[in-house]
Amino acid sequence: MKVSLEWLREFTPVRLPVAKLIDRMAMGGLEVVGVEKKGTDTVLEIEITPNRPDLLSHVGVAREIAALTGTTLKLPRPFLKTPRQKTGSPGIVIEDKKGCLRYIGRLLEGVRVGPSPSWLASRLERLGFRSINNVVDITNFILLEEGQPLHAFDHDKIAGGKLVIRTARRGEKLPALDEVTYFLEPGDLVIADRDKPVALAGIIGGKGTEVSLGTRRVLLESASFNPARVRRTAKRLGITTESSYRFERGVSLKGVARGSERAAELLIKETGAEQTGVSDLGEKLSPKRTISLSLRELEATLGIACPKAKTKKEFIALGCRVSAGTDILRVTPPPSRLDLKEPVDLVEEAGRLLGYDRIPATVPVSERTAVGEGRSPLDPKRAVETHIKELLVSQGLFEVVTYSLLSRTLLGAFGADPSAIAIRNPVSLEQELMRPSLLPRLVEVAAFNHRRKVEGVPIFEVGTVYQKEGSRYRERKKVAILLSGKTSGSWRTQSTLYDYFDLKGRCEALVKAFHPSPKFIYSSVSAPFFSGPSQTLCVDSPGQKIGILGELSPSVSSFFDVKGKMAVAEIDLEDFIRATSVSKTYTPLPKHPSIRRDVALIVGEECTSEELTRAIREAGGEWVKDVSLFDTYSDPRIVPKGSRGLAYRIEFLHPHRTLTDEEVNEKYQAVLDALTQLGAQIRK
Repeated sequence: MKVSLEWLREFTPVRLPVAKLIDRMAMGGLEVVGVEKKGTDTVLEIEITPNRPDLLSHVGVAREIAALTGTTLKLPRPFLKTPRQKTGSPGIVIEDKKGCLRYIGRLLEGVRVGPSPSWLASRLERLGFRSINNVVDITNFILLEEGQPLHAFDHDKIAGGKLVIRTARRGEKLPALDEVTYFLEPGDLVIADRDKPVALAGIIGGKGTEVSLGTRRVLLESASFNPARVRRTAKRLGITTESSYRFERGVSLKGVARGSERAAELLIKETGAEQTGVSDLGEKLSPKRTISLSLRELEATLGIACPKAKTKKEFIALGCRVSAGTDILRVTPPPSRLDLKEPVDLVEEAGRLLGYDRIPATVPVSERTAVGEGRSPLDPKRAVETHIKELLVSQGLFEVVTYSLLSRTLLGAFGADPSAIAIRNPVSLEQELMRPSLLPRLVEVAAFNHRRKVEGVPIFEVGTVYQKEGSRYRERKKVAILLSGKTSGSWRTQSTLYDYFDLKGRCEALVKAFHPSPKFIYSSVSAPFFSGPSQTLCVDSPGQKIGILGELSPSVSSFFDVKGKMAVAEIDLEDFIRATSVSKTYTPLPKHPSIRRDVALIVGEECTSEELTRAIREAGGEWVKDVSLFDTYSDPRIVPKGSRGLAYRIEFLHPHRTLTDEEVNEKYQAVLDALTQLGAQIRK
């Protein structure tokens, strides 16, 4: 987007040197990518992000500069409100109301088409526009000034004298102003007369109704078209125009009227025309959006004090209407700011207007405790997510970030997933589905590293998955872990291969970091991508499933060309938070000694260690501080075939006094009885 500094200064009296102005604009989010001297004028080329269509005009950029520099803003006020209805309103019908939101047609008679005055022609040429004639140049002038695309029809060339905004019919075509004939398809939005399309809505006009030197009656179009419809047609036909560029990003309904009035004024002044009729169809104004912004949250996010009066003044400078409560600002954005929808958008605006370079460096508040200076705690989910990342990194894992889109082939390696959401218009076949799981992309990362001779791949990702459940779509945060290859060895220890139990230990350590004394419950899981040890992980009760873990099947490893085992886990963050505790409870260190008892068992191979540990804790009661498995044995002279030997250490502790041998022996005997009822044989 090219803007004239001379033109901008007509709206706001900024007197900063060009270099300082460019720097201030950059700190406010307007990146200047080119500067060019044009006589006494300076032309700035600004990089405009897709979410800021309001900046595709001199009025929009001037408003932004005024807000960033604290200068006043003075805009031209259209005076043309009610036309003299000499011949009645122009005949206009909107058939496709979803494609055309608002359409204003002004009929001007007695138009004298000719060369533009020098001030108009030179201003357009400085910004890269070729001067054509006074009528067309005025429409381009308003496009650059207000950001509202316009089109001028020769009214006498419109068959039947009436325009219809409708969907194109099969087989229709449009000889356009760029000397190219475009073949249309149903779905393309067109402006048509009685016989044929005369313009592609929001994109380009037709050759048959263009304004020429013989034109005496002009129908001036100002409209708001559906951005998606304009974008789809322009992309299919390979057309990019100044109008389509703006319509694709959205124009405000209020700007439709303002642009039409400004253009009509200039046409009357420069061509001697008289306005004889106007039609205004469709929605007049967009619904008002009022956003409530907490000043405490604003200060917590930016890390600086944000006085109410100063913050209110900044939003008013952007064209917002603001009312204030005790700790709340109620902000109604102007119609042109289509990007302001949520409180976080206002936080960004406040930061931009202040200037990110002016925000002082401060020690960040901990996301888990948010302690100090009266700041409110941050989102508990975000705090848990941050802590999980820290814990996994401390366990020797590396965090990765993968794409949210994947191919059907990649997902198919893990089996069919009916919950996967397909993209209607994917950029490529590699990105045609939204991921229903983090595992496919995580395994892809592991395979990438293995192919490059990386021996050990301990990685994890915290990200969002997308699933379809019936007619509803859901987003969920998950944590995925993958262990593959060898552990890192040293001069004291040898490297070993990662396996399922390494993964299981890390998952349990993760839960224990948030849970005072979790009871882990595992159950078998049926998944096509598992073949080795695989289970669901529950905490405290069988119904509290938080995730799955296991070893991937050889077919998955073969698909990714990975040799060896890959152990993976996927944990649902919301289920994890429900099963654990975000808050921490601190207890003093014990003042009294604990008493330990060991027990050696022979059990059947179907009996799990988790079952035995749970039985020990339940029978030992609240005095059981810890249960740990410290030995396994399978000597056939001691352990019969089909059985295995396990040895546990049980630690008893009373929080307020020293336990006696008699008390511990009683509890220990209750533990032995419970183990015997499970079928365990106690070794003496």
